[in-house]
Amino acid sequence: MTVFKGYLKILKKQKWTVTLYLAIFTLLALIFNQDIKQNMVFENKTVPVLWIDHDQTELTNDLKDYLQSYAVYKTIREEQIEDAFFYRDIELIVEIPKGFTASLKTKGPLKLKTKSVPNSSRSFTFETELEKYLNLAHLYLSEDIPAEHLTETIRQHLNVKTDVQFTQKNHNNFNGMMFYFNFLAYVLLALIITVIGVIMYSFKSIDIKRRLHLASMSMKKINFILMLVILMLGFILFAFLLGLSLVVLWELMFTIPGMLFTIIVFLFMLSTINLAYLIASIFDSVNVITALGTICSLGFAFVTGIFVPQEFLNANLLRITRIIPSYWYVRNNRLIASMTLWNRQTAKQLMMNYGVIVLMGLIFIVIAFFISRWKRQAEH
Repeated sequence: MTVFKGYLKILKKQKWTVTLYLAIFTLLALIFNQDIKQNMVFENKTVPVLWIDHDQTELTNDLKDYLQSYAVYKTIREEQIEDAFFYRDIELIVEIPKGFTASLKTKGPLKLKTKSVPNSSRSFTFETELEKYLNLAHLYLSEDIPAEHLTETIRQHLNVKTDVQFTQKNHNNFNGMMFYFNFLAYVLLALIITVIGVIMYSFKSIDIKRRLHLASMSMKKINFILMLVILMLGFILFAFLLGLSLVVLWELMFTIPGMLFTIIVFLFMLSTINLAYLIASIFDSVNVITALGTICSLGFAFVTGIFVPQEFLNANLLRITRIIPSYWYVRNNRLIASMTLWNRQTAKQLMMNYGVIVLMGLIFIVIAFFISRWKRQAEH
């Protein structure tokens, strides 16, 4: 009981570190909550356009009017066009040549002159709607299809809407859950490695061990109590983060993906505890252990996909990071978020990722056991 109280006193000294990390994560989770719970909404993005019409017909005027919901039309002097384009005051230039409307009656109509900013996503929708309108106009005029009011007929066709039903509900929300749980891994790494490392270091002193030995306290019992304290801390941390997840993602947590995310967090927590045990077994400096808590949490976050999506990371780097549990944690989260069908293949992939994390945790604890045993023999 005395040893247990000693561990708790050491843990109490780390309360501000624990509180700070959890407070920051809670604040970020509540901020992310606005995006995570928000349904996927599509809206038109307007693009600044310079519209130059040399034809000035009823059709081209109606075309400009139809596209106004996708554009903000700019009026710019000819000598200032290049500067406006360079400084992104305009992102698209549309120039309609003289005789364009008349050419639509032929098999080879005149081409519009367009110039857009490279990789402008806002220009894409505008140009798509422009092409749809002109294709219909060309069809009616070139094939002599009767239309009492051509522009009104074209508008009626373009205004026909199609109802779309998503077979996979809340898919975007599961992507939001993935980012939430990915960031949660950073908090677990930072807290567990730092706090547990400091607790273990405090009882590694040779003087402390001799005092405990005089008190007829065996090392097996001391280590057993240590593991209880560490597991208790891990479960409290897991319970807090799970409770926060229920607050932020209430409805989504009671789904199959929510259950799978919960399982991977629990397994990752146990693996991280074993990693912290290994680090504390190797190093005999509290400053080094604390520094490694920061280095491992931030370093792993950047190279395994916690902060930067894995698809943006170098392939060779990802091959190296496969020896880190957080790589498999993030990989598993990506699989859960993208899962649209539960079958044997997806179950096999999930079980493999779970198994790798558990296996790595076992490897950490076995190595730590042999290192601790070697150090105890060296002390005698």
